[in-house]
Amino acid sequence: MQFPRTSDRQIASKIGLSQPTVTRCRNRLVEQEFLSFLAVPDLDKLGYEIRAMNTIVIRSDKDRTALKDDKRVVFAVEAIREVDQQHETAFVVSVHKNYGSYAEFISKYRYTTAALSLTSKKPIKPLSFRDIP
Repeated sequence: MQFPRTSDRQIASKIGLSQPTVTRCRNRLVEQEFLSFLAVPDLDKLGYEIRAMNTIVIRSDKDRTALKDDKRVVFAVEAIREVDQQHETAFVVSVHKNYGSYAEFISKYRYTTAALSLTSKKPIKPLSFRDIP
């Protein structure tokens, strides 16, 4: 949804339905988890210089819990475990105010690959879900 703050009344007038009908439809979509609302902060303005995408080795439930509780981690999902791997891996997206924070992060977790993005770089394509088919 491009403008999630558009009122049900405004939507109703644009599509020719009553406001209560639009409200019921929106509520049903939210209840069935087809629609959710997410605020995406401006990380540059909040002082985060580094965005990192890492593949991290999960050696135990302790690592899994640490990733879940680490405030620098904004997304983590377990990756598919290959037959010959001893440990599971996770794909992790994290944010850091400076390189010191990132260095501490990668020393805490055993990572296999990493990709960093610095705030001084303009995105080729900004994060958006608007054009998903």
